[in-house]
Amino acid sequence: MEGDPQKAAAQWHLLGCREAEGGNVASAIQYFERAASLEPNSIPILLDLGNAFANAGESLNAVKAYGRVLKLEPNSGHAWINLGNVFFRLRDLAGAIGCYSNGVRLMPTEALPMYSLGRALSLMGKGTEALEHLSHACRLDPRHTDSWIALGKTHQHLGHWDEALSCFDRALEIAPGLAEPHVDRAVVLLNQGNFREGWKEYEHRWETESFRASRRRSFGKPEWKGESIEGKRILLHAEQGFGDVIQFARFIPAVSAMGAEVFLEVRAPLKELLSSLASPGNTIAAGEPLPEFDCHCSFLSLGRVLGVELESIPNEPYLQVPTAMVESAARAFDQAGQDTRPLRVALVWKGNPSHPWDTLRSLTPAQLGPLAEIPGIQWYSLEKDLAGKEVKDWPQGLTLAELPSEQIDGFQRMAAIIEAVDLLISVDTAQAHLAGALGKPVWLLLPLFYEWRWHSHLENSPWYPSARLFRQRKPGEWGQAIEDVAKELKRMAATKAE
Repeated sequence: MEGDPQKAAAQWHLLGCREAEGGNVASAIQYFERAASLEPNSIPILLDLGNAFANAGESLNAVKAYGRVLKLEPNSGHAWINLGNVFFRLRDLAGAIGCYSNGVRLMPTEALPMYSLGRALSLMGKGTEALEHLSHACRLDPRHTDSWIALGKTHQHLGHWDEALSCFDRALEIAPGLAEPHVDRAVVLLNQGNFREGWKEYEHRWETESFRASRRRSFGKPEWKGESIEGKRILLHAEQGFGDVIQFARFIPAVSAMGAEVFLEVRAPLKELLSSLASPGNTIAAGEPLPEFDCHCSFLSLGRVLGVELESIPNEPYLQVPTAMVESAARAFDQAGQDTRPLRVALVWKGNPSHPWDTLRSLTPAQLGPLAEIPGIQWYSLEKDLAGKEVKDWPQGLTLAELPSEQIDGFQRMAAIIEAVDLLISVDTAQAHLAGALGKPVWLLLPLFYEWRWHSHLENSPWYPSARLFRQRKPGEWGQAIEDVAKELKRMAATKAE
């Protein structure tokens, strides 16, 4: 493409657009870069280059490309929105909100920037502000399904159940074939205890992009729908997070009782822990060769297949740890110079930061301050690799014993530690599920609404009778919930000392 640089740049740009439309992002980037080298001040070329980098997961290069656009044209609303999307994917919500706010300022009559800002505010826990922007987005474009879905989720996290269902229903009216609103409806219905309809709606998760691309399994064998499996071999396989698997592992004995030989496929850290729920040798770590089997079922579909209702949840302790492991964990406390007289309390104050709603569930060390005022407690951290800032910000007086990583590496060892302490205090994490499955006392610190399984209309857990639930009174405000924990813990420590 020799001759006029402007025409050559246009041709390279066109080739890049064609490659991008065909999903050939790497080739598109090469063409856009050639175009930009000839026309370095072309905003359309730089925008497309930034978009291609973003789609390729090259966040730093995307930020640079959008930065070049904004240097040339600070009032490019699309550049601000696209830059905000990069920060959003990087979980930099503050950065995303700043960019989206500029987008709203520059494009006040368009739904997309308003929706983007509202969604980010919602994830940051600023529900009231999010409602305002998302409602405005729905008014600007009443057929923008993403706005209705985000508005519904924000209502959901504020405990506005009827409003949430109305938003999800509206999204389905606009796009009847969309799977995500069905899953969102399932979350509300399951939270409210309407399991029959909730389980049915939850099966739509397999039609969503994330599940369809990476989580749906076929194995070339039929999926179990509830028919007789007597004398057959069935594979029950894990999906989603560790906590989900631990919660639904309670249904394994019911499947075995139907006369089938049960095989379990779980992620490696759970293999040892869950092996007691199947015959010896029948628990397989993901990636290991699978045995021959007749049918299969995902763990989280067992509620629907077995017809589980709120009142029929099997909630007796169903996981066990070898006594020798528990005794060894208890001796380790003593060998480390810990006095056995104080109340032993394990603590988990944060979840996986990559979880999309982690900002709603996790705590900062400073928020745990009221717990430092309680005498007669030895605290143990079940967190791995405490960050320097966390140690620096740790409340004075709350002496924390950080356990060696090898002692909490794998859920079987983690379970032994939990068995050896008197109490676990945790945000909504797999460790909380583990304690509940063991029948150990666990106090959960929960947002106003976070996960359907904690049933916001109930004060206790039908899944884990040993759990006590301490909820926020208002969205994002942990103070009263932690004060409630401190009050009950002080009473428990005093009783232990008597």
